[in-house]
Amino acid sequence: YGLYTTRINGQIWFHSVPYTSMSHDSLKAEEYNKLGEHASLGCVRLNVEDAKWVYENLDFNTIIKVYDSEDPGPLGKPQGLKIDVNDKNSGWDPTDSDPDNPWKK
Repeated sequence: YGLYTTRINGQIWFHSVPYTSMSHDSLKAEEYNKLGEHASLGCVRLNVEDAKWVYENLDFNTIIKVYDSEDPGPLGKPQGLKIDVNDKNSGWDPTDSDPDNPWKK
């Protein structure tokens, strides 16, 4: 499962990293730790906070430009958080605004 999916084109989507179910506490932590690396068949994986922003703010006809370059552009490449896959909270994305998220307490 991917939370907050937004179609880019055809079978290519923005979405959260994979979950084992629709529940917000079923994050695949190993996949979360791959953010910023090639780990998909074409989709753009995001943390929940960013996937939710895209889902809630992009209009249907928004033009998305994707480029393939080693140059990260003027803002640089963001550094993703890494979570300990053995942590009791590892089923949650630390950026998820869900009130039950233990990382937010």
